[in-house]
This record gives sequence, structure tokens and C-alpha cells, in this order.
Amino acid sequence: MRLIFLPDGVVTTHLYDKRRDPKFADIEMVRFPHISSNLSARCKYNCLTGEFHRLRRIVLQHDNFCMELASVQVELELRGYSPRRLRKQLQKLCFTHPDLYNRSPNFLLAQIDIYYRIHHRLGLHPYPLLQLPLLEEHIVPAAN
Repeated sequence: MRLIFLPDGVVTTHLYDKRRDPKFADIEMVRFPHISSNLSARCKYNCLTGEFHRLRRIVLQHDNFCMELASVQVELELRGYSPRRLRKQLQKLCFTHPDLYNRSPNFLLAQIDIYYRIHHRLGLHPYPLLQLPLLEEHIVPAAN
């Protein structure tokens, strides 16, 4: 966890992840079992539930919470988990905690989905056939 002191005197937290730190770039770290591992399906899919509860306890900003949860979702998909089942599980978790960050479950799910799509656009996972269109003002011309 990283403590952040804002100018107005408020203290907030962000998640610190060693895997994003360049010092640890050469170390291979695996957080979640592959879907083909010998664990029960319930045990494997409870990884998402465990991460949801871990993040909601230590991350104080809803924005960082949604970003980290989207990252977990993408990482689980890379390990073979069903995107549809993960999405359904996230919906259930958000609606089980309707007062989380004083935001509606639909708001949190929409924000998680935005970060999920950003992870795909960055190439962290091969994006499905449906691509997000780029607006013309966001296209940067290539340097000659």
C-alpha cells in the first residue's frame, strides 16, 4: 500500500504492486493459478472474490480500486478464466456491497469496465473482435 498525502490534508492510499516496479522486472511472479490447474473451479474463481475484498479494505479511492480490479480481471483472463463468468461474479460482488465508496454498484461496474477496456487497448491482453473506435482528435500522426 502506498500512502498519499493530498494538499488539503487528506491521507489516501493506492495499491503498490511490485510487478509494476522496474526493480523487479526480471522476476517472474505468478499470483493466480491457471484455469487448467488441479484446483476446484470454485477455488480458482474465488481468487477474484479474495482480491475484491482485499482491495476494498486497503484502497481508499474508488478510482484506484476499479483500476486494480480491472487489472485482476485481465490477469485472470490471461490465465484462461472465462470473461463472462468473471463479469458475472464482479456484478454479484458489487451488488453485495451497494454502499462501497459511496458509489452505486452500476457506477463501479462501469468504471471497472472502462479500465478493463483500457488494459485491452494497451495490449495487456489480445482484445476481442469488437474494437473501441478512436476519435479523430485522439489519433496522433506518425513522425516522418
